[in-house]
Amino acid sequence: MANLLYERDSTARCRRSTVRHVRLLRRLPGTEVLVNAIIPLNDALKERADVTEEKSLERDCAYDFVIAADFEQDNTVRTVFNAVENYDREHPTAPVLRTIFPDATFGDIVRESLSVQPDTVDTLAARITGLGANHALLPHAEALATKAKAVRTALAAHAEAVRALKIAEAEEEISRSALRRQYESNYFRAREMFGRPLAENLFPVLTSKRGEIEEPAEAKPATAHA
Repeated sequence: MANLLYERDSTARCRRSTVRHVRLLRRLPGTEVLVNAIIPLNDALKERADVTEEKSLERDCAYDFVIAADFEQDNTVRTVFNAVENYDREHPTAPVLRTIFPDATFGDIVRESLSVQPDTVDTLAARITGLGANHALLPHAEALATKAKAVRTALAAHAEAVRALKIAEAEEEISRSALRRQYESNYFRAREMFGRPLAENLFPVLTSKRGEIEEPAEAKPATAHA
């Protein structure tokens, strides 16, 4: 029996096998009905695979933006911490470091999970705002809030990109399944139309060693007997 396509087969394998099958069909007259039955499904799978590739790239780019936004947020936290330390040195009678950073460090904040870090950064901004409308550190509150919002936006975009990729992958699988079924249908229809021997010859031999032809072993010379 001809090598058919299976669920485990990748899109690339399914499409490559189908192209080879179509080229074998076109060598013979009377196979147009088989060609016309499978080409649209192969083209549709290519379109779905292209969409999946595009969505995969968008997912990766969205992840890059998350990393970039987190980097900028962490740097802003460090900048604010340094500004608060400087303020305390200049105003030793009215220190605010532990009011804004109760642990007197920023390390735990920048190491937090991204799912909670923006909330912590917003808390820092709120503590600075609580110092008063005329406080010298007030501009840093807006900077912190802006970076926290950017991280949330990047995380939301990444989540949406992941969802879109999963949808694209599911649609690609549906298209791949339709092609596999038609590939099998072409085989059994070819058997009805041309008989099994010729039908077998209309499907490529699917091996792991692509394009390699196994040469027949050389005949061994007969052993002479005394």
